Amino acid sequence: MDKQRNLTGQVSELNISTNVLAMIPQELMELRIIMPFRFDEETKILDVVTARYKDVCKDIAMISEIISRENPNIKGIRPFAVTYENFLSGFSAHYKQVFTSSVAISTSSNQVVVDSGKITSEQTKLADEILKKGIEASASDIHITPAGEAAYVHFRIDGKLRDSGLMLKVEDEVILGNIYKRNAGIEVNNLVGQDGRFTFLGRDFRLSTQPYGDDAIRNKIVLRIIGKSENNLSLDTLGFDETEVSQLRKMIYKPSGIILVCGPTGEGKSTTLYSSISELAANTDKVIVTVEDPIEKYIDGVAQTQVRIAETEKNSLTFAKALRSMLRQDPNVIMVGEIRDKETAIVAVQASQTGHLILSTLHVRNSISVFRRLADMGANVGGFAEQIVGITSQRLLSVNCPHCAKAIVSPLNKELRKADLALLPDGIDSVTGKEGKVTYVSSGCEMCNHTGFMGRIPVVEMLEFNNYLRDYFSLHHGLIDIEKYLRKNFGFKSLWDKSMAHVASGKVSLKELFSKIEPDEDLGDWNEDR
Repeated sequence: MDKQRNLTGQVSELNISTNVLAMIPQELMELRIIMPFRFDEETKILDVVTARYKDVCKDIAMISEIISRENPNIKGIRPFAVTYENFLSGFSAHYKQVFTSSVAISTSSNQVVVDSGKITSEQTKLADEILKKGIEASASDIHITPAGEAAYVHFRIDGKLRDSGLMLKVEDEVILGNIYKRNAGIEVNNLVGQDGRFTFLGRDFRLSTQPYGDDAIRNKIVLRIIGKSENNLSLDTLGFDETEVSQLRKMIYKPSGIILVCGPTGEGKSTTLYSSISELAANTDKVIVTVEDPIEKYIDGVAQTQVRIAETEKNSLTFAKALRSMLRQDPNVIMVGEIRDKETAIVAVQASQTGHLILSTLHVRNSISVFRRLADMGANVGGFAEQIVGITSQRLLSVNCPHCAKAIVSPLNKELRKADLALLPDGIDSVTGKEGKVTYVSSGCEMCNHTGFMGRIPVVEMLEFNNYLRDYFSLHHGLIDIEKYLRKNFGFKSLWDKSMAHVASGKVSLKELFSKIEPDEDLGDWNEDR
């Protein structure tokens, strides 16, 4: 950020024309705490004073766009910082009225103060409208983020966080948070982070709240849109190829053992697990139970339990405690939301040894790193290796919009292995005319709502274990040795390998690939005997 520009003197004493004062809608002034005071006819830049300098600078492009819609003659804004008191007195002097924003700032503590009492019909409509817009935009998550004297609403679409164009006053932000909390059946005035869920327009919403700053009444809110409430999960709709679906189906019908689904948050692990147990529930008479944190989707015929963390360990229900308890319920299949610690890993192994099929997730970057992660937890790697049935690792990659995709000779080409470059077609850069290995990137158009993307596709690496593979992993080989062994003896293809195929076909940009997956090591001639 450039050095902050400060306005010297009092805003109330500035000579501002009525034409300049009319250049910003009052609603925007109240939301952003900005006020125009000078317009440069030559550069078409509007100078504004603001009591929220950093926030305005952060969102300057969006604010400029909003203002230019009302007045196309304005090409941009240039903010100058003033104190809140200076801003208020200047506003009152030039507009001959009191600043009516619902936000007030104490001059002594600089804390936000808001009346969060009654809920108006307009606020209820606004709460519903945000949920509707999220559904209509095919968002996976809705973020309501406090920032100074306002709050911003963003939608996560195709894995990317997008500005919704909605800005909330603090009063509305607090009330909306209370509405969502009440819908989810959680405490309104609780000062700790909370989780809950509710249904709206046939969609399940998972609510997560986290207190904001040292203000007891404001929260960072995340609403995950789970999907349609009817049970429509299937292995055949995951987006995996036929071989991968066949492998996964073979694994989940095993009578016992452990299946792990790996990857970062938000990459489809839960969907894979839910699809697996949904298929088992529909096609077998097996008793299926789960322990989750939180329960994201209810499945017919499955007994699902929510992890609970209380003030004391005695009253808490952890993954390990719940798993032990479930073993007394005579289950055939147990889904554990996540293996987070040594205790849960130990109980999972013990459960699989007594004839149960365990499905769970592990936060690790790829499938070959699983046993190293378990070792770091202090788990018995050998015991785990004996019981492992299969490991999958997956990512969700944003797909280029086919309507605005253009061929480019990417600067990221120099980061690729020779084997990767060999997959890419020869072509001409649509912008520079340069010849070379081309990939595709989308700049955005009306068809993709100017995002450059249309949906996401999964990429998955899958290891189906046999005794030879179990023995090999239990010997604690290094990651490079493991990868060479898998490629040579099992035809293993990594996340990177499978993603490069999508890049070569034009579906995925190199930038998207590098943002999601770490490139494979150049293993040289990995077919050589070691």
